[in-house]
Amino acid sequence: MVGGSNPTYQWTVNGNPSGSGFVTFTTSALNDGDIVKVAMTSSAVCPFPATVNSNPIVMNVISTVIPDVTISANVVWPICDGTPVTFNASVVNGGPVPAFNWQINGVNTGTNSPALTIANLVDGDSIKVRLVSNATCANPVVVFRMLLLLMFCQFFHQQYQ
Repeated sequence: MVGGSNPTYQWTVNGNPSGSGFVTFTTSALNDGDIVKVAMTSSAVCPFPATVNSNPIVMNVISTVIPDVTISANVVWPICDGTPVTFNASVVNGGPVPAFNWQINGVNTGTNSPALTIANLVDGDSIKVRLVSNATCANPVVVFRMLLLLMFCQFFHQQYQ
């Protein structure tokens, strides 16, 4: 073995000693642009050179983004029975191709779209959208938002004789 039977390792981050002397180095404290290197000191008899240095690794650390979704509607409240309503999902940190799942009262409806148009709503319906973000470093990846509809007008027909 080039490093001998028991080599030691000295990891550095930006030139400062880090790690525990093992062959692997684990940390959650790296920042974008940090430079990680390791120096291995051989335990072999008469090695030349006794210590070798690795190439530097420049870290590319991307910050976590927090996805969010809100629901808006294209109507003036109150909504009357049978009035088509378009609900729009406004997304923050959804990524280049976010996925959508709409539900009315817990039942899947609509398509994988940021908009849902529905005409058969009734008082008390709940509209829910599920956003699946594909943004780099999104946490959480899945976000839910619900809107409870409580403002409906009813049409009553009175028969005249």
